[in-house]
Amino acid sequence: IKAVIFDLDGTLLDTESLSCRAVIDSFELTNAPLKPAIRSQLKRDGDLLPWELKQRILGLRGSEWVPMTLGYAQEKWDWVGYENGLDWKDGWQSRGNNRDTQENELRERIINTFIETWERRLGDLCEQVVACPGALELVRALSEDGNLPLAVATSSRLEGVNKKRLKHEEIFRFF
Repeated sequence: IKAVIFDLDGTLLDTESLSCRAVIDSFELTNAPLKPAIRSQLKRDGDLLPWELKQRILGLRGSEWVPMTLGYAQEKWDWVGYENGLDWKDGWQSRGNNRDTQENELRERIINTFIETWERRLGDLCEQVVACPGALELVRALSEDGNLPLAVATSSRLEGVNKKRLKHEEIFRFF
């Protein structure tokens, strides 16, 4: 082994639960709340997205996962959506009139607003992030001889990375 590169989110720091909570909170924060019974169930489940949804959206860009999440909410949670009544369920791209510029612009605004809301909420939650079990021990063990270069890779924005690092300098001092 000549070097080790760690992914930040989900490998060193357990950000997935915070990301799920930010998605769930974004429905209300964008004025399209989930029904109280659904919200209560998600809260009982630890504010985590159902695995059925999570496995479909994990690793995707916001412009990809937001429509999937809105469609899932309509289909599985009987989510009413925004006042415009757009259909977000699977296959909406082929059912609707893709050439309707106004509809496409509206969808793009909704997606961008949801992404921005999610990013702000996730930023608020970043300081609560915990280390993944064993992360500190692994990084410490790999750095013992001092000759193995260690690095962190992430697609997170620098502002978010800095917030996540605040309470975890014991891990990041090895990089």
